[in-house]
Amino acid sequence: MSRPVQVLFWFTIWTIAGLFFSTQLVLINAHIYGRSIPLSLALTSTLTEWYLWLPATPAMLWLSRTFHFERGRRIRAMLIHLAAGVTISLLEVLAFTWICYALGWNLGKAVTFGQIFDFLFTVKFHWAILTYAVVIAATQAAAYASLLQHREASLAKAQLQALRSQLHPHFLFNSLQAALALVRTDPPAAERTIVRLADLLRATLDTSGEHSVPLRNEIHFLEQYLEIERTRFADRLSIELHIDPQALDVKVPHMILQPFVENAVKHGIAPRSAPGHIRVSAARDNAHLTLEVSDNGVGLATGPVKEGIGISNTRARLRQLYGERQKLELIAPPGGGFAARLEIPVQ
Repeated sequence: MSRPVQVLFWFTIWTIAGLFFSTQLVLINAHIYGRSIPLSLALTSTLTEWYLWLPATPAMLWLSRTFHFERGRRIRAMLIHLAAGVTISLLEVLAFTWICYALGWNLGKAVTFGQIFDFLFTVKFHWAILTYAVVIAATQAAAYASLLQHREASLAKAQLQALRSQLHPHFLFNSLQAALALVRTDPPAAERTIVRLADLLRATLDTSGEHSVPLRNEIHFLEQYLEIERTRFADRLSIELHIDPQALDVKVPHMILQPFVENAVKHGIAPRSAPGHIRVSAARDNAHLTLEVSDNGVGLATGPVKEGIGISNTRARLRQLYGERQKLELIAPPGGGFAARLEIPVQ
C-alpha cells in the first residue's frame, strides 16, 4: 500500500469513528445530563478527538511492524505495547483537553484545565488504550495474513516448478525416442526431428519462468511438437485443429495439451497399422475454456484408466492452479478411440 493510500485509508477510518461516536455524544448529553447539544458541535468535537489519532498513527504502525507477538518475544512485545499504549493514550487525552479548554467547549461543571483533564481522563483514557490495542491487533493480523499468503504462494510456485521439472525430462525422453527410431530407417528425417526438438527445448526455456501462457502460444508449441510426430509417422498420422478464435488469448498452463497428444500418439495411434487421426479443439464461453484432445486409436482395454506421468502430472498442476474450479475427464467413446477433456476458468 503506497503512502498516499495509507494516509487516505487511516483518515477514512478516523472519520468513520468520529461520525459514529458523534451520535453517542448527543445521546449521552440528552439522557444522562438532560441537555441537548447541536449536532454540529457533536460532530466537530468527536471528529477533532478522533483526528488527533492521525499524528499518532505512523508511530503505532511502526510499533506494530517492529514488535510482533512472536514466540519467545511475546512478553517483551506486550510490555512495550503496554507502555506505548499508555503513553499515546495519555497524550491523546492531554491534547483533547487543551483543545476543549482553548475553544471553551462546554463540559458541564468542568471549566478549568485540570477539571477538564480529570473529566476526560475518566471518560476517555480507557477507550484510548482500547483504540491503540485494536489498531495494533488489526495491523498485526493483516501482516500475518499477508505473510501467510506470500508463503502459500511461494509454496505453490515451488510445487508447480517441481511438476514442470518432472514433466520436461519425460517429454525430452519420449521425443528422443521418436528421433532414435528414425536414425537407421530415415536419417534425414531423424535430423529434421532433432532440429525441431532443439527448437521445442528452446521454447520451453524461453517460458521457464511462466506457468501460464496465452492459448495461441500453447497451440504454436503443440504444432511444433506435432511436426516431430508427423515426421515419425508420415502418412499414418493426420491432425485436426478446431480452435475458437475467442479462446486464443486465454491464459492456460504451459504444456497443458502436449501430454494428451503424446498419450494419443503413443497409446492410440502407434499400436495400429491403419492411419490415425488426432483432433484438438478449444472452445470458450464467458467463464470457462474447454480443451479436448481425441483420437481414433485402439482405445482402452477393459478396466480403469492407468494414468502415466504426463496425465497425472497435468492433473496435479490443474489442481494446484485452479483448485476445484477445474475438471479433467478421460473418456472412452463407444465407437473406439480415446478423448481427454479439460475445463478451466477464464482468467
